[in-house]
Amino acid sequence: MAPVDIWFLVLGIIAAIVNISSYQIKREKTYLIFQVCMAAILVVQYGLIGAWAAVILNSISTLRALTFYFNKNNKERNRILGIIFIILNVAAIIISCTVFKEYWYMGLVIGVAQIVGTIAMATDDNKIVKIAQLFIVSPCWLAYATFYTCIGHPNYGGIVMEAMNMVSIIVFFIRIKLEKKNNQTEAEK
Repeated sequence: MAPVDIWFLVLGIIAAIVNISSYQIKREKTYLIFQVCMAAILVVQYGLIGAWAAVILNSISTLRALTFYFNKNNKERNRILGIIFIILNVAAIIISCTVFKEYWYMGLVIGVAQIVGTIAMATDDNKIVKIAQLFIVSPCWLAYATFYTCIGHPNYGGIVMEAMNMVSIIVFFIRIKLEKKNNQTEAEK
């Protein structure tokens, strides 16, 4: 294994650990810090192998997360910001596929993921964000990580991270349903 692939693998595992750890944090600000750190690690990781769509889209994603965090509860501004970030994501896909010669089909897959994630975040509805993450965002990034693993750049950290994202969201919905059921049972007593 080439040294760049070893670093790629190590950074992917570190990003996965940071991301999985972030789900255990209750404070939104601390969670955001973990997510920004994870995205920064992913930018470096994907930059090592020239996966420019991932570099650019993760950079935009970090800016998007910070922007929506500091503008929460402002639905009108979030709609406008959502449109701006969608335009940035489309431009990033075009640039990464034409200028940087990213595999166009993989750039498109994660571009769709980021656009759907942006639309979900613009709603300022946590349930919609989690559903988008579960059914579109994580599966697309899982496909991207798997693709790069298959062509010789081991991204087991990315595969584990996206699988854990989906499991975590499923557990979240189960926990909420059980809590709701327990509250109904207690109210009936």
